[in-house]
Amino acid sequence: MNMRLIFVFALVVLSTLNAEAGRCVADRWGDFYCAKNQLGSAILDRWGDPMCGAGQCILNKWGDAMCSPFDGGGATEDHWGEVKSGQGNCATDRWQNVFCSRILYGAAQRDSWGDVVCQGGCSPGVPAARATVNACDRLSP
Repeated sequence: MNMRLIFVFALVVLSTLNAEAGRCVADRWGDFYCAKNQLGSAILDRWGDPMCGAGQCILNKWGDAMCSPFDGGGATEDHWGEVKSGQGNCATDRWQNVFCSRILYGAAQRDSWGDVVCQGGCSPGVPAARATVNACDRLSP
C-alpha cells in the first residue's frame, strides 16, 4: 500500500478523533482546510466536512460545528447542550452555566467552590455562530 495513502488516512482518522478544533483539519478525502482568520479554528462536522469560524469551534449535541463569533474567542457547551462563546476562554460553573473571560485569550477556570473565575472579569456566554466552509481556505500544493 502506498505510504502517502497510509499517511493521509492516519491524518483523517486522527483529525476525526479530535473533539476540539485546531487551525487546520483534513477532510475525509485527505484535503486540508485552514481557517482564513488567523485567530480562527477549523473542525470536521458530523458528516466529516470541514467548517471554520472566527474563534474556537466545537460540535454541538447534534454534531453541528459551532464557533465563537469573536476573533480568537472561546466556546463550550452549557447545561442544555447549547454552545456558548465569549471574547476569551470559557468555562462552566457548578450548574453548567457558561462564563467567559472579557479579554481576548483571557483565562477562565472553575474554582474549588464551583464558580468560574476569569482573567479580566467574567461575562455570561453568548450563543455561538454556526461554522461555515466559506471561512476555510483549502490548501493546495
